Amino acid sequence: MTFPDPDPRWTLQEVSNSIRKRSLWMELLGVGLIVLGVIALGFVVAASVATTYLIGILLLLAGGAHVTVAGTFWDRRRGGFFLGIILGALSIFAGILCLVYPGGSLQALTLILGCYFVGSGIARSIINVRERFPGWAWGIATSASEILLGVLTLAWWPGTSLFVLGTILGVQLIFSGTTAFAVGSAIRSILGPRPEEPVRHERPGTRFQH
Repeated sequence: MTFPDPDPRWTLQEVSNSIRKRSLWMELLGVGLIVLGVIALGFVVAASVATTYLIGILLLLAGGAHVTVAGTFWDRRRGGFFLGIILGALSIFAGILCLVYPGGSLQALTLILGCYFVGSGIARSIINVRERFPGWAWGIATSASEILLGVLTLAWWPGTSLFVLGTILGVQLIFSGTTAFAVGSAIRSILGPRPEEPVRHERPGTRFQH
């Protein structure tokens, strides 16, 4: 199978220039995410409630997707119909609870998140001790901090539900924005404009040249 030749205008330099110009949008996205992260850390309670609403909307969308896929399985007489309907109904129900009762949902999400931090930290500690990957001591330290965060979240629950999700959202936005800005800057520096090579005008050879 052969592919048609690309447009001759798309040279290597043209592709590099196009990617370099588009990387500016990545830098702007990074700056925007950092600003949103700082705002979220400044208004932690409001960010926590907004996160609950966002999770509720995502659960509603996920539930609708489960029901749609289950309907497709039913049309094709394949298994998984009832399981898809149950999962979709549960997701929709959880999404409605997050939107109607954001306070109680926020407490439940914080409790689940605290249990996740503890379980994930313990699991990662066991893996690091058993496998001894390069830099496994840093992995142990990270796992210990994750366990400590989970324990503190559970120890002061439900009071921690007012600021845990908002703080995590703000920190995540700042890290994501910093990463996007760094990647965009790296692309712009790597694919910077190259100086054009001077055009050489060669005289046609004559029979007197050796």
